[in-house]
Formats: sequence, structure tokens, C-alpha cells
Amino acid sequence: MSPAPTSPTPISPTIAAQKQRKGSAGPTKGLSILQKTISMTRQRDLPPKDRLEEERHLRELEAMFAASKEAQKRRRLQEEAAAAARASILAQTLPTWEVAILPNWRVVLNPDANGRALRKLWWDGTMPVRYRGRLWGLCVGNGLAVSKSAFTASLARAKKLVELGKYPEEELVAMHEDVSDTLPTLKLFQKDGGVMHDELVDIILAYTVHWDGRPHYARGLSYTAAMLLVNMPAAEAFLTLINLVNKSFLKSFYSNDEEEIDAYYRIFDTLLADNMPKVYANFSQEVVRPKLYLHPWLISLFVRFLPLDLATRIFDVFLLEGDSFLFRVALVLLQILEPRLFNPDLDELAAVFKGQDRGALLVVRRDKEIPEGVDVLEEDVYTEMGCTEDAIFSHLRELDWKEETWDRLVSRELPEAD
Repeated sequence: MSPAPTSPTPISPTIAAQKQRKGSAGPTKGLSILQKTISMTRQRDLPPKDRLEEERHLRELEAMFAASKEAQKRRRLQEEAAAAARASILAQTLPTWEVAILPNWRVVLNPDANGRALRKLWWDGTMPVRYRGRLWGLCVGNGLAVSKSAFTASLARAKKLVELGKYPEEELVAMHEDVSDTLPTLKLFQKDGGVMHDELVDIILAYTVHWDGRPHYARGLSYTAAMLLVNMPAAEAFLTLINLVNKSFLKSFYSNDEEEIDAYYRIFDTLLADNMPKVYANFSQEVVRPKLYLHPWLISLFVRFLPLDLATRIFDVFLLEGDSFLFRVALVLLQILEPRLFNPDLDELAAVFKGQDRGALLVVRRDKEIPEGVDVLEEDVYTEMGCTEDAIFSHLRELDWKEETWDRLVSRELPEAD
């Protein structure tokens, strides 16, 4: 069993009061009588420390605080340097996208050297923002021949149902809960001030009535719809959403087809057993099923748990490579999280997958100076646990993946799949 993550030493809010005044002789100089009497580095129900020990511990705490600040500064400089390098790469690769890929994006699927080089460019996260919506739309296509007027017609029908009180209330509640939690760092989709809130709700409402039957909101749908809406107009995002769900595993998950969802779980269990036998054995022993972690990852396309730039890059490659790529990402996340996966406490293990790992939470709160009572984003916790863009794509490149194995498993478990 791997040891639990070490929690960082909490920094007392009174540390600031311990700092030496200019010209003072020691850390207790200039403190009140109460501060001199009560230990600042030991809980109140224990005997006070010796004065020299107290001062030594205060100096150690201040040194730790200064080291933390310095580490934050170094991290910030590294992030700025990485951003500058990324911008340079994007500028250098833009002509290749415009000349070699945009005229016929399928060239990246060619098995020749040129096709492999262009496919690598796609994987490397260099897709120009200005062309992303167009390329996504081309990748997904319109195999269902959804008309351009479908969005307007479906939205009108949905709003009529809401107006007449015939749209299921529980579905509206679930939808608005998801929308409020969607890409909070962008502040685009939240009800209070989110400039794209209404458009996202419109797309979801239209989607839920596009198919025949009782309107149903599928948990996680808001994340997929929001990613599309950020990169293309609402009507186009609706058309792309309809086709994307229909041609991918999302159809099973968003329609809550339990038999097909279980089939995907069996597929992943087989992949996990092949790639991470120790984790698979432990999960089997502790009865940790894919529903605990794979389901929330997949229904949100990882958007809920990872930083936007990383989630967008994953989205780019998913649309190119298909369903199997997201199952590869899931395997890689488990590889990165592996030291935390042998905890026999299922509640603590679930907290890891939810982005609420206690040790990582404390580190994020300390480093970002987030006070208690203010939520910490799942993406920050996942980043702290090592799920960074570089780490994920490095693991993906090293993963011993065989597409024929995926095809065989899908044929076995989902024989009627298109």
C-alpha cells in the first residue's frame, strides 16, 4: 500500500504578527503579553513550549512560508516561459495548418510520412484557435443531415414546453446545476453575468427535445455543449453536438443505456488489466468499479476535471481519433494517480477521483492562498496531483496502445455498434 500524501504544515494566521519589527532583536519582540504567553506553534490544549523552542519553531515556520512563496514565484516564471514558447510554436505552425490541413483535413489520416507529420502536429496542440470550430465541425460532419433550421425549431418547441409547464422540472434543475458548474474560470456560463449562459441553455434545451420522447437532460452534457459553443456559433454548435453524440460512446452514456454503459466498463476493465494489472487487481479486491471514476470523466469529456487548455487539446485529438482516445486518457490518468489508488478507504479514494484529495487540497489552498469556505477547483487539485498537460501527453506517447485491441473489444462487447 502506498503511503498517504503528506499534508503540508498549516501556516498560522498569527505568523504575520510574529515578524520582527525593524531593528528588533527576536521574533517575540514587540508582541502583546497574550501573544508572549500563548504558544503560536502548539495547540491550546497542550502545555506551552519553552521560549527558545517556540522562537526556533516560529523561525522555521517563517522559513517554510518564504520557501513556499519562492516556489510559487519560480512556478509562475516557468509558466510564463512555457506560454511564450507555446505562442512561438503556434506562430511557426500556423502556415502549415493553413496550407496543408485546412484545404483537406483528412490528409492527417494518411499513413505516409507527410500524413504522420501532420497528425503529430494535430496531437501536439498547435491547432489555431481561429480555425478550431471549423475543423471540429469538419471532423464530426453531419451524417444525420440535420437541417440548419433544426436549432431554431427545436428551441422553440422546448421553450413552449417550459412555458406550458410541461418540461419536467427535475430535468431543468439538473441542467441548471450542471450549467452553473461549467468552466467556472471563464465566467461565461454562470447565470449571474455569464454572457454565454443563455446560449448554452438554449443549445441544451433544443438538444433535449430534438429526439422524440420525454425531454431528458443527461448529466455532463453541458460541458460538451460549452466546449463547442466556445469555438463556434450556437446553431453550428447544436448541429455538431447532435452528430457528435450520435456517432460516439456519448450516445450510450447520455441516453443512460445501462447495458451499453456496462459494456464500455467491461472494455475498460480489460484494458486496465492489460496495462495496469496491480491497479486492476486492487480495484477488483476493493470492488472499485469504473462507475466511480470513468463515468464522470467520460460524460464531461474530462472538461470538468482538467484545465481548459488541456481539455481543449484532448477534445482536438478525440475528434480526430475517436472514442478509443478518451479511454487512453483515462488509463493515463490512472497511471499518474497510481500512488494514491491503493487506499483501502473508499471514501478517500473517491475523493481523489472527485478532485477533493485532502493532501492536494491543502497544498492548493496554501499555494493559491484560498481561504476556508471558498471552493477549490477540481482542475487545480488534479494539476497538483500531477495531471498536467506535459505529463498526460508524455504518458500517452509512451502507452503501449494497439487500436486493433480496442476494435476487437468493441466488436465483442458491443456487436451491434456502428
